[in-house]
Amino acid sequence: YNATLTMKALQDMFTSLNIPLSVKKCVGPVTSLEYLGLELHTVAMKATLPRDKQTRICSLIEVAMSKTKIVKRNLLSIIGHLNFATNIIPHGNVYLGSLIMLSTRVKRLHHHVNLSSEVRLDLAMWLYLLREWNGISLFIDKELTSEELSLYTDSSSTVGFGAYYGARQEYFYGTWEDHNGGGTDSTLSMAILELYPIVASCVQWGNSWSRKRVKFVCDNE
Repeated sequence: YNATLTMKALQDMFTSLNIPLSVKKCVGPVTSLEYLGLELHTVAMKATLPRDKQTRICSLIEVAMSKTKIVKRNLLSIIGHLNFATNIIPHGNVYLGSLIMLSTRVKRLHHHVNLSSEVRLDLAMWLYLLREWNGISLFIDKELTSEELSLYTDSSSTVGFGAYYGARQEYFYGTWEDHNGGGTDSTLSMAILELYPIVASCVQWGNSWSRKRVKFVCDNE
C-alpha cells in the first residue's frame, strides 16, 4: 500500500511539473533493484551481475576462442561486455589490456586480428571466472582495516606457525609436524608457509570482517 501510494504521489508531482515519466521504469520503495544492468541489494550490501549476462559473455568468449582470428567488431563487443562486468570486478581491468591493445592493430571494423597466446590466456581466465563465480560483489569499505584488528601472523620453516588477533585477544599456533603428517615439505617455498597462518586467520576470524578491506602484514618478501 505504501509503495503504491508513493508511486501515485510521484506521478502526480511529475504531472504537475509537466515532466514526462515512464511508469514502467519506476520502482516503488525496495531493497533490491536492477540499475544499469546490475542488481543492487541494499540490505545484503552487495551487487550482482545477472546470470543471463554472465552466460552471454561466456558464449562470446567461447566463440572467439574456437577461432585463430577474430573480426575487430566482435573483439570490441567482447571488450565492451567485459568492461561492463568490471563494474563489480574492479581488478578485471588488469586482464583487459591485451584485448584492448589487440583491437588497435587494425583500423577497420571488418578487419581480422590474430589471437595471440597472451590474449587466449586472458580470455581463458575470464571464461573460468565467469563460469565459477557466483556473480556477487560485496560493497566494501573504502578505508583499509589493519591497525584496528591488531592481527599478526608468522611462520618458521622448521617449527610451525601462529597468529595473534589483538582485537579479540585471541591466538592460535601449530607445528608443521601436526599439520603435515611428520614435518615440513622441503619443496614448499617460505611464501607458502607464511601464507598458511593468513588463510587460517581468515577461516578462524573472517566472519567478523564482513565488507572490510583487510591489510595483512607479512614479513616475507
